[in-house]
Amino acid sequence: MDIVKQDGVKFITNADLVNTWLDHSDKNPKLFVFEKMCSLLNTDEPSRQMRHHLETASRLFCLNISRRWAGSSRNRLRFERRNKAWLLSKILMPQCLSDGQSSNLEQAGTSRARGRPLKPFEECSKKTKIRRAKKITAG
Repeated sequence: MDIVKQDGVKFITNADLVNTWLDHSDKNPKLFVFEKMCSLLNTDEPSRQMRHHLETASRLFCLNISRRWAGSSRNRLRFERRNKAWLLSKILMPQCLSDGQSSNLEQAGTSRARGRPLKPFEECSKKTKIRRAKKITAG
């Protein structure tokens, strides 16, 4: 396991977590990836918030590996050849997670509303402006 600390940030390569995933793919690989991430932060019992962040990260990472693994027809050599740059990239663990502090990092895509985006108020028609104003004053 190549856990490295650089500038206050610990990191591990994707290849290390892929090896963990492949070694335990017949069991529950998500659990083993989660435990590997916990060992990166040197914690056996993470806080509730840190546990949530790590479980989400391990779940998304395992989904990503599954997609890539299926895309390479579950062949290790083909997988390594197609994902060479991705395997060498690093997963960073911010110091705030290991310190137990709250992280203000948002996950990509979680803050966007669904559907068609709203027009700016200035560009709306008079009818729409009245409706939006009523919604604000009533609520």
